[in-house]
Amino acid sequence: MVKNKSGGSGHKKMARKNVKDYGHMIKTRFPSNEDELISKVTKINGQGTCEVLCNDKVVRLCYIRKKFSGRNKRDNFIAIDNMVLVGKREWATTNKKKLQKVDLLYVYNSSQLEQIKKSKGFCVDILPESEKPLDNVFDITEEEDEYETKTTIKTTKNVTKNVTKNVTKTDFDFDDI
Repeated sequence: MVKNKSGGSGHKKMARKNVKDYGHMIKTRFPSNEDELISKVTKINGQGTCEVLCNDKVVRLCYIRKKFSGRNKRDNFIAIDNMVLVGKREWATTNKKKLQKVDLLYVYNSSQLEQIKKSKGFCVDILPESEKPLDNVFDITEEEDEYETKTTIKTTKNVTKNVTKNVTKTDFDFDDI
């Protein structure tokens, strides 16, 4: 569609300005110096602030500034358990009773999370619960010859009984199943 040169309120210009091309890969920003930390948002306080758990396992107060508020908020939406890049305020004095202050530099989306995990110096403990690696969920041991099978039997009087049976392992054929 061509640009509206003849007048109007400029709706077409504004519509083109906000169109996103989702076909290209967004470059992931990593910490460039020791003052930049990867963090997880733990609490949103309001008034442009939130609490973050940083890569060094310290909770800090993060300020959400111009680029991430107002109209640009929809592109950089911040919620609990989101991963963000924050910058320390090395020039600020710290009070022991208050949280250290950091500024928000970048908001990672869910597709960039795998690249963050692979970066050097990343602490897996700050990952959201849904992204943490699972420990050995299935513990399979084949050393035992006998195993107990617990079954619950419901009777007509709505009384449940737990019955345990000792079953020995035997070789089964596919015909038996």
